[in-house]
Amino acid sequence: MEEAFTTRNYFEDLIPNDGRNSPPICPGTGMTVHCRSYGIQKIFDLHMKKEYKEETLFIAAGIFDRFINMVGVNNFKRQNVVHLATISVLMSAKLEQPISPSFTRMINLLKPEEKKNVTKASLIDLEAEILMNLGFDFNFPGPMQSMERYLRLLGYDQNQIVYDMSFQLCKFQLNEAQFLNYRPS
Repeated sequence: MEEAFTTRNYFEDLIPNDGRNSPPICPGTGMTVHCRSYGIQKIFDLHMKKEYKEETLFIAAGIFDRFINMVGVNNFKRQNVVHLATISVLMSAKLEQPISPSFTRMINLLKPEEKKNVTKASLIDLEAEILMNLGFDFNFPGPMQSMERYLRLLGYDQNQIVYDMSFQLCKFQLNEAQFLNYRPS
């Protein structure tokens, strides 16, 4: 069994897009590059709507990618992309936010066609599956921690322009699957 920390080689196993426009909620089994991008964009969307801390965004993306890596790209049901994105945000909010998140409020932030398939019970079941697959270990360094350490070493940690630019680069790399080939730290 692979370590929960690593997501390497996950990108190489992603199913390439077939050239057609995939529907927003991807049918079938096996994660495609498009469906992964859709899930990460959903995390960005929910994070922005809830105005959560920056760390919450990166932890949510880490949970999303680590879970897919652990269950296997070909074993993940694509129609659960929205479920996984939603529960990843909820779980990261439980870890980072001062106020415990509400499942019902988070579901209400989804688009109407997404709400049809996402229920509180399905999110709770997926949360349990994630906890078991990741071994209850959510103490993993992400790109933000590495970036902050690196800036501190270079003496740029107090320069807001450099910090903001670095933060935007870290956000960009979340959405691009090719960056899964690199360790976050």
